[in-house]
Amino acid sequence: MGTQLMRQIKKVMNLLQVNWRTTAEFEILYKVLSLTIFTPLFLWAFNGIMKVTGYQYLTIENVFSLFLPPDSSGASSADCLHGCLFYG
Repeated sequence: MGTQLMRQIKKVMNLLQVNWRTTAEFEILYKVLSLTIFTPLFLWAFNGIMKVTGYQYLTIENVFSLFLPPDSSGASSADCLHGCLFYG
């Protein structure tokens, strides 16, 4: 077990030595896109759900009702969030 783990660690270190620049570029791009696009998009969708449900703020009592299907319509807030985020 110890020898196999050491081989895997050595393999990962070799890959990082060869691909460190690509890995760093990906991480920087991922962070920039997360902060500039995905975070505001999620915040917009979340605020829209809060408006639709009529809540001003979340509490322990009402947070679970966001994920339960409403009585009158067929889609829950979680479905709306999923739709906004992935089918936009």
